Amino acid sequence: MIQREDIPWMCALIESNGSLRGPRGGKKITVPQDFNSEHFIKATTVKIKETGCLRWKYKKCKNKNGVPVTQRGGQQTTLRRFLQTTISGPIPAGMVVSSSCHVPDCLNPDHFIVCDFDEIYKKVPAQWGNQKVTGPMAMKIREIYSSGEVTQKILAAQYGVPQNLISSIVLGKSHVAAGGPLAQRKRQARRLTANEAKQIRVEYALGEITIAQLAEKYERSYSSVVHILSGFTLPRAGGPLKEKGKRR
Repeated sequence: MIQREDIPWMCALIESNGSLRGPRGGKKITVPQDFNSEHFIKATTVKIKETGCLRWKYKKCKNKNGVPVTQRGGQQTTLRRFLQTTISGPIPAGMVVSSSCHVPDCLNPDHFIVCDFDEIYKKVPAQWGNQKVTGPMAMKIREIYSSGEVTQKILAAQYGVPQNLISSIVLGKSHVAAGGPLAQRKRQARRLTANEAKQIRVEYALGEITIAQLAEKYERSYSSVVHILSGFTLPRAGGPLKEKGKRR
């Protein structure tokens, strides 16, 4: 049984080689043969009482749609699909796992919907191509995109419209009143101050926190923290610099 403290703090990735681990800097543990999906969901999600959603509580391991993802056999797949496989067995080819609540990071199995890919994504009426996108069409585009298993490029090709129009629709910039789940907009990272860069160096020098943990704490990439610690970024901020070749 996987215990809560065994889940790496940054996120949990399930890999095809039978291991559970997080991104660089996270510890690696072995997943038992009797992997319990229910316990895993409980340990890695936060319950929203109003909707019943179990939302992925980590900021990392999401695709551009905000859907939690993992690696299976060298291929990226959604955690919904993996968990649905552990619950009900293999999912037939051509089927995708969406959610009835339209919340991108919800991992509540009761909200999972196994959809027919051919019927939902490929059988788009021919008359929709190269024509004006209506409200119902925009809503359908948002629902399809929220599943996390189809790109804007594919949707543009299927509906016969430019990709920038698909982007505007899923972000809610156009067809505002059409309804349907909107995609999460990528926030631009705030620039760190000299004092924050110094604090990062001091915390790392104390030896009680890893680079990956610092990246999560200050909402920065792993490489950005390395640049700060080495003095490549904000060299005059002060604080002890990281020794070359030393990694923790």
